[in-house]
Amino acid sequence: MKKAKKQAANKKPIKITIIIINNLDIYKKRDMLSPSAQYERLIKERVMRLTDAPTGRQCIVTSLNRADENAFCRLVAMGIFPGAKLRLVQRYPLPVCEVGRCRLAIDCALAENINVK
Repeated sequence: MKKAKKQAANKKPIKITIIIINNLDIYKKRDMLSPSAQYERLIKERVMRLTDAPTGRQCIVTSLNRADENAFCRLVAMGIFPGAKLRLVQRYPLPVCEVGRCRLAIDCALAENINVK
């Protein structure tokens, strides 16, 4: 009994240190992206239809659907071709996008043919 008390008295308490670091500091130290920056990069790299693109953000046209040749010719005539920069201003009732200094209202079926990133 005395031996058990001596062993219990000889045990030292364990110190646990908890360090709270700001999440942004961790990302800066490890050259990692914060969650908001990861989302921004995902949006920039993701290829989507023009109708799915976020409004107000500049996009680059990656490809046009060539199934309908008339629609393709109409888009190219409006200045929408692969590599062109545009910004979706509104989605409803019709998609309106800015190409250069022009604002174009595009038919929904025509906007489905435009892929952007």
